[in-house]
Amino acid sequence: MQFGPIVVKNIGVDGTVDPIFNVTRLSVTRTRRTDSSVMLSIKEEEETLIVEHWQWDWQFLRDVHWPFRVLRKARLLGSPTIVQCADGCGRSGTLVAIEAVLMQFLRGAPLDDSYVLTASVFTRLQRRHSIASPIHYLYIYRVALQWIQPYVSSFSDRLALGLYWESLGFISKFESMIKEHQKKILDELVFSLGEREKQTDNDSQLWATLTANVATIAIASLEKHRKWKRKDDYSNTENGDDQLSQDGEATTEITAPVEATAGLQREQT
Repeated sequence: MQFGPIVVKNIGVDGTVDPIFNVTRLSVTRTRRTDSSVMLSIKEEEETLIVEHWQWDWQFLRDVHWPFRVLRKARLLGSPTIVQCADGCGRSGTLVAIEAVLMQFLRGAPLDDSYVLTASVFTRLQRRHSIASPIHYLYIYRVALQWIQPYVSSFSDRLALGLYWESLGFISKFESMIKEHQKKILDELVFSLGEREKQTDNDSQLWATLTANVATIAIASLEKHRKWKRKDDYSNTENGDDQLSQDGEATTEITAPVEATAGLQREQT
C-alpha cells in the first residue's frame, strides 16, 4: 500500500514469536519524486523502517497477564513503541497507564494510595479521553494487583483483595462487573444486528412496493398508449375512406367530359 510518499509492505506474519500475539512485520519505505517525475526509492538501508505489529484481543478485559508480556517487550526495545486501539483513547490509554504504575513499582518509589489515579491523570494530560470508562480504570487496579500479589502478606489485605477466596473481595466484584459489561456489549451487538436486519427487511419491503408501483404505472401507461393508438388508427381509417370517395367523385367528374366528347365525335362522323 502507498500513502503519498510512504510505501508499506507486509513482510510476513509470525505466530511463533509469542503464543498469544499475532506478530506482523511491516516494511515502511519513504519515496521521493525525482526531476523526471518518477517515484524512485532511496537507498533501503537509509529510508526503510521495519515495524513489528503486535496484535492481541483484550477479551473483555478478563485477561490480566498479557500486559506484562507486551510491556516488557516494549521496555527492552531500543526504539519507540506506539500503542494503538480502535480510537487510540480507551484501551491504549489504559495500557499506558498500567506501564506508568508498573514503573512506579519498579523504580522503588514510596508506596502511595494514589498511584493509579496519578498515572491516569498523567495519561489523560497526554491524550484526551484516555481510559474512557470506569471498567478501564478498574482494570488498571486489577493488573497492578496481579503484579503486587506476591508481596501482599497481611491476611486482612489479602482477604479484602480477594486473594484467598474467589467469591470475596475486589477480584470477585471486578469479575462480576466484567461479566455485566460483557453481557451489555453482547446485547448491544445483538440489538444492532436485529435493527440492521429489520432495516434490511424494511428496505426489501419498500423496494418491493416501489417495484410494484412502477409496474402498475408502466402497465397503465401501456394501456393508455394502446387506447390512443387504437383511436388514431380508427381516425386514420375514416379519413382514408373519405379520401377514397372524394377521389372516385373527382374521377367521375373528369372522365364524364371525355366520354361526352368521344360521343360527339362519333355523331359527327
